[in-house]
Amino acid sequence: MHTEDTISAISTPLGRGGIGIVRLSGTLSLQIVKKTFISHNGKKDTLSVSHKVYSGKIIDPSTKKTIDEVLVTAMKSPNSYTKEDVVEISCHGGMVVLSRVLDLTLKEGARLALPGEFTKRAFLNGRIDLTRAEAVIDIINAKTESSLFNTVSQLNGSVSNEIENIRSLLLDVSSKLELSIDFSEEDVPTWSLDEIKKSLIDAKEKIESLADSYSSGRLLREGIKVVIAGRTNAGKSSLFNLLLKKDRSIVTHYPGTTRDFIEEDILLDGISYKIFDTAGIRKVAGPPPNCPTKTSLKKDTFADLQNRSNHEIESEGIARSYELIENADIILLIIPASENLTEEDFFLISAINNKNKKCLYVLNKIDLQQQVDPKQISEISGIAPEKILKISVKKNTGIDELKNKIKQLISDNHADLGTGKTVICNVRHKNLLDRALESTNTAIDACEKKVSEEFITFDVSKALNCLDEITGHSYSDEVLDKIFNEFCIGK
Repeated sequence: MHTEDTISAISTPLGRGGIGIVRLSGTLSLQIVKKTFISHNGKKDTLSVSHKVYSGKIIDPSTKKTIDEVLVTAMKSPNSYTKEDVVEISCHGGMVVLSRVLDLTLKEGARLALPGEFTKRAFLNGRIDLTRAEAVIDIINAKTESSLFNTVSQLNGSVSNEIENIRSLLLDVSSKLELSIDFSEEDVPTWSLDEIKKSLIDAKEKIESLADSYSSGRLLREGIKVVIAGRTNAGKSSLFNLLLKKDRSIVTHYPGTTRDFIEEDILLDGISYKIFDTAGIRKVAGPPPNCPTKTSLKKDTFADLQNRSNHEIESEGIARSYELIENADIILLIIPASENLTEEDFFLISAINNKNKKCLYVLNKIDLQQQVDPKQISEISGIAPEKILKISVKKNTGIDELKNKIKQLISDNHADLGTGKTVICNVRHKNLLDRALESTNTAIDACEKKVSEEFITFDVSKALNCLDEITGHSYSDEVLDKIFNEFCIGK
């Protein structure tokens, strides 16, 4: 990457709008814009004052034709987003005018910016670290206020500060170890391995806490996956439509109407939930569980059992239902209360229970005569009969309680959501923290075994390197390219 180049790009979304912005960054930014911009006040000191907005026209130097009336803002180095000279041209928001203005900047010496190159320059020039740079794209992609709050906090340095605190602990340990190694025969203060171990345990606990927060951070970033599962004609699609408050899934009395999953997002108390309507499970192969016991099915039930549906498309839909159930954060298992339990019900209850998935057992169609005995479900699932939810999608009964139970299930298992506590939502951070934790545990184990300080220092250094990769104190071009290629051009 040639940071000495001056780059230019359209920084606003494609299409029509009130305003569109062409942004430049680099040493030639001011010079390029001055060749095409004429101020309305006619003064010769155009763009001489930083962080001032100038009104005027963009003129094509070759034809002397006016392209647009614009506002131009100059932000001189180092007080800009990239710490380079930055100029933003605010045009009328049409693709023709924006493209013409962009073309003029390219003709006058700029080159088209790569995806995320403005933010990449901000990182390379030391204005932000890598966690803050990654927060930029997360802010752009935020779907909820909770997600936005968390990413803005990261942009303001919450993750960086946590990492720096851990890094300081490990640096202190490293310096003590180095002192013990270098001056082992000198009359200088040294630290025992028990003291070193105590500091390492402190660092370990902080790393663990931050790494464990990823389970909550992932939910903020990606949304909570709620899979509506059950046999055919249990009322899954009807519940799906009711939760969305629109007719998204086709509902008929024919079994197998839903042959592929359907996904939609809903918001509950500022948290995003991805709701999946799945194909109904019917006629699974293999001996069905013929008695309500927890050991009816093996642990790998979903992977082993195949579907007997005569329709290839429906078979594929059911296979996808199994996959969604495997990856769900919450399962809503819908059982029609108006019919006796079937082999498919027994199969799903047992299999979900064996997978230790978070599941809400829901009896639908309670407006009809009840045939299901909740005790049967309880014997297989281990859940108390009174905790089995009873609803009627047709009558809109029990739906608010169902929503509250979903929210409660998340809050019980992710208490740090919405509390303002720093949570990580980036899988790169999670993987590096796990590696740092592994090295720290190895160092602690070495202290317990009274291993030589040189070996302990090596493991502490490995942990520090992982933390440095998170913040960007050390990095590879490959990692940077992967991160910034996720950005749009112009950011």
